[in-house]
Amino acid sequence: MNRALQHYSEKLDKLTEKSKALKREINFLSLTRLIIFLGAAAVSFLAYKNGKYLYLTVVVMLFLALFIYAAYRHSRVIDENLYNESLIYVIKKGIKRAEGSFKDFSETGSEFIDKKHPYSYDLDIFGEASLYQMINSAVTCMGREKLAEELQRKVIFTREQIVKRQKAVNELAGKADFREELEALGVMNKGEMSQPDALLNWSLKREKLFSSKAFKALIYSLNLITVTVLVLMAFKVVDYKVLLLSTLFNASVLLFGKGRREEALEVINIYKSNINTYFKMLEILEQQNFESEHLRNLQNKLKKDDRSAAFQLKKFAKIVNSLKDTKNAYYLLFNVLFLTDYHMLFSLEVWKELYGKGISSWLEVLGEIEALNSLANIYYVHEDWCLPRIVEYNIIEGEEIGHPLIGEEVVRNDFALKHPKSLVLVTGSNMSGKSTFLRTVGINLLLSYLGSAVSAKSFTCGIMDIYTCMRVNDDLKENISSFYAELLRIKEIIAVSKSGKPLFFLMDEIFKGTNSKDRHKGAEVLINQLTRENTIGMVSTHDLELTALEKENSKVVNYHFREYYEDNKLKFDYKLRKGFSTTQNALYLMRMVGIDEV
Repeated sequence: MNRALQHYSEKLDKLTEKSKALKREINFLSLTRLIIFLGAAAVSFLAYKNGKYLYLTVVVMLFLALFIYAAYRHSRVIDENLYNESLIYVIKKGIKRAEGSFKDFSETGSEFIDKKHPYSYDLDIFGEASLYQMINSAVTCMGREKLAEELQRKVIFTREQIVKRQKAVNELAGKADFREELEALGVMNKGEMSQPDALLNWSLKREKLFSSKAFKALIYSLNLITVTVLVLMAFKVVDYKVLLLSTLFNASVLLFGKGRREEALEVINIYKSNINTYFKMLEILEQQNFESEHLRNLQNKLKKDDRSAAFQLKKFAKIVNSLKDTKNAYYLLFNVLFLTDYHMLFSLEVWKELYGKGISSWLEVLGEIEALNSLANIYYVHEDWCLPRIVEYNIIEGEEIGHPLIGEEVVRNDFALKHPKSLVLVTGSNMSGKSTFLRTVGINLLLSYLGSAVSAKSFTCGIMDIYTCMRVNDDLKENISSFYAELLRIKEIIAVSKSGKPLFFLMDEIFKGTNSKDRHKGAEVLINQLTRENTIGMVSTHDLELTALEKENSKVVNYHFREYYEDNKLKFDYKLRKGFSTTQNALYLMRMVGIDEV
């Protein structure tokens, strides 16, 4: 059993036992609250019936205190159990990831699928059975989007940045408890996590009315009038009509700012639970002692004027949590009497003025940590994977390279694509593993650029743009055939190669939409064009005549996969070999599925 499975199994046992204990306590406290209530009712009735009013008052106060304590404890234990159940969910997910059962995860990243992206659609980065589905542990919108952006390489990291990220991923891989706790806090509120755009817009928007000294003075003056009227009523100096008049004036003031007040409070009500979750997640993030430079830099972004993000968000959460009772009748009464809506808005405006600009950077840091945690998860689960060596020249070289998504059945291969060779032609019969190996190299290369571990014993690569031409489909909406779509993608790849930027490309069965003569000639021309400076890549093909290019072009090298027969059954070993394939299996496969030769 590897370190991850052992950790998860032991922790799951402890959490399961804790869950049982917490549920027993919840049931006990529920019963206790009922007993206190019934006891208070019975004793109060007897005291009242016997005229023991002082005794009645003492008993009611005692039972009320006991009931409040029991209710408070009950609420705390329920929250603790919810967190414990969330941790159990995270641990079970970790076990599935370690066992290769990630296809059960609901988060597939299908919303990020882009068939026109340079490589993500061809390499199974998003969607069912994808890299995103396997590694993602982000629960906030920012974390999921940040991970998707990195997987799409919307920001290209330098070698120095990649090395720093590798150290961060390595450190986070060793902090399993931290990663699990951070994810569990998000899981507790996962169903209500929203895109933070409206919150960010609100945090930067200043409401002059609620910041106005004159308006504040008006509200405080009306509060003073209400208190004065209530005191005078108590001493019977004035009657209820004066309070009614004061209340009507307060109501008109509430009506005056109703639109802006409700707009501001609506945003806060929507994000109420999110804000509490952000606070808790940032709090445990700030409490971590990190050694890697990249993680320390992210932590430092959470401080402003020596105040931590958690401290600032805690103040915000306190104001926000006071809004939870705004819909009940008691609050409405207090609102009309003391204009409490405005007092909350005054507090929110003060908070925005002091700390509002920080929310965007705090959430960005949280998203980056979640994305790094996702990468650290797979390094923790796959302790036999390696952190690659990043160099400044075009090369891909590795020992025992495997496809990250295949699991225990993966077949590993040694591979090298380096000077003076720049283009690999991969031949082999149907189902022999050509396309899978192209994706194997592409996905591991992508993981290398994110600072992640890769599925290999050793891996070395340069930093290059990744372009693929593998799954090309027609587009009925744009009236584009699959062959023309393939030409457009190839044109894009050629344009990048001509720009002189370092390029790595993958092409699977190019020009399959045309006749064999045109396919061969077109492929030959294309391959010769793509063996220019600063460009390396791999092309799979069934066209064995193309293998002659190895003799004609010094930059081309042949590799192949082959099949074998055992007990009259077709089998594959999926091992990559030097040279070109000399076997075919199309007729055998046709017979195997029931298609007879004529």
